[in-house]
Amino acid sequence: MKRVYASLAVAVVVALTVAAAALAGGSTLLSGYGGEAGAGTTLKPKAPTAAPVSSGTLPFTGTDLAFGGAAGLVLAASGFGLRRLGRNKS
Repeated sequence: MKRVYASLAVAVVVALTVAAAALAGGSTLLSGYGGEAGAGTTLKPKAPTAAPVSSGTLPFTGTDLAFGGAAGLVLAASGFGLRRLGRNKS
C-alpha cells in the first residue's frame, strides 16, 4: 500500500511541475529570445556612481514580517504532521 501512495505522490509532483512550467512560460523560446544575434547591442562602459548615504534603517521591501513568520509556522506544522502520519502504527 505504501508503494501505491509513493507512486501517487510522485505522479502528483510531476504533474504539478509540468503544469507550472507550462503556465510560467507564457511564450515560446524563439519569441522571447529569437531575432538577429547581436543586433542592437553595444557594450558601453558605465561610469561608477557613488552609493547613496543611508540613514541607518533597513529599506521597506513591501513584505510583512508577520506573513513570513506565519508561512514558516504553517510549513513547520505541515512537516510535523506529515512525520506523524508517516509513523508505523504497530
